[in-house]
Amino acid sequence: MEVGHDKIFLAQKIVLSKCNLAGKPTITYGEYLNSMEENTIPTSAEVNDLINTVMDGTDCIYLDITTRSANKSHCIQYASSLCRQGEATIWEQQLFTELNKKSKPKIDPAHAVSIGCVEVSFKCHAAAIIVITTSGLSARFIARYRPRCPVLAIVRQGKCARKLSVWRNVIALQYIDPIENVLKDIENRTRFALDFGKKKGILHQGDLVLHMSCSKQNVGFANTMSLFYVSAGDFVNA
Repeated sequence: MEVGHDKIFLAQKIVLSKCNLAGKPTITYGEYLNSMEENTIPTSAEVNDLINTVMDGTDCIYLDITTRSANKSHCIQYASSLCRQGEATIWEQQLFTELNKKSKPKIDPAHAVSIGCVEVSFKCHAAAIIVITTSGLSARFIARYRPRCPVLAIVRQGKCARKLSVWRNVIALQYIDPIENVLKDIENRTRFALDFGKKKGILHQGDLVLHMSCSKQNVGFANTMSLFYVSAGDFVNA
């Protein structure tokens, strides 16, 4: 579909908002930071364009010419910084409320539990949400409602991890150690997520973490929610 240059901004906002409401991840392409192919600093117009795209609700930014430049590492770091600034301007709790209004009954149980998970994360100011998932379904539902904290999705298949990486807020980690039993596997994968969070500076001692997993094998989705403090002992049931 061809759109006039004076209508592109409006078309982008409409498409991204519809995708957000439908729970579909988006990758937005534009002439983002193209001047950095030759310069170390982008133009103010390019900065505004990228930040506004993030504020419009895109999940990913597609960089083209920028990544072919000699200083591509600097360009990517600069783009990452701009994305963070754009995300910081979003009132996530209001966005969650608006998205939640559109989820009319009857909805899938995995969908319903994920909505509850995001709401609890806002209420208790969780530092992260750890999701033990097989297919990635629960992590996708959680990301759909734009939580304010990172979602650490622990999966076993690399293909699933790559797909989840498209979603905003989701950090997908592949855990490949053999399964001893279901409960032990959940414990090991949770520890794996905590170690990653600590190393990356996402989690610190005393932070509150929201945990999602299956109560037993073959449930089909993460149906158990709990809360615990980093480096503390037991889970505190939500």
